[in-house]
Amino acid sequence: PITLEMETGEIVELIKGERGTAVILSVIHPDEEEPTDVEIIRDDILIPSAAWRVLEDEPTIGYIQLTRFSGESADEMETAVSELQEAGVEKIIIDLRGNGGGLVDAAVAIADHFVSDGTILHRKDRNENERNYNANDETIAPDIPLVILVDGNTASASEILAGALHDYERATLIGAS
Repeated sequence: PITLEMETGEIVELIKGERGTAVILSVIHPDEEEPTDVEIIRDDILIPSAAWRVLEDEPTIGYIQLTRFSGESADEMETAVSELQEAGVEKIIIDLRGNGGGLVDAAVAIADHFVSDGTILHRKDRNENERNYNANDETIAPDIPLVILVDGNTASASEILAGALHDYERATLIGAS
């Protein structure tokens, strides 16, 4: 039985299992005394890396929080920007505070949403191997003004995105390192 005193991790351990298998939860609804059994088939849970909204006090400004750079992040960012533009947003704030990074390719793909041409990233590894990541025709918002929020925990792929957008004068960076 799950109690109010239990930590989330303890509850997860009781419920998680192999993908495709069933778990039965007995739930007591408010105002009922007898539990109802609910069968749930276990599956992968994809937690979105981006959340967005139109600012309540400023309906021309959109806010996007990007928590990490995953394989889905570029598509999520494209959806966010499209939905915000459809809602009448004219400026966007991208919040990278606390974002420790993730996939370099995701950072490049997101930068490409805002940069029309040029090199987004020039990478040189320890063995002196070099690679250029260039913008292509995936630009969806080449002119919308951007502000990027950063902090001391903005790292890795977050720095790539912030740096590229700043270098191309596509974004103003606000925050402290």
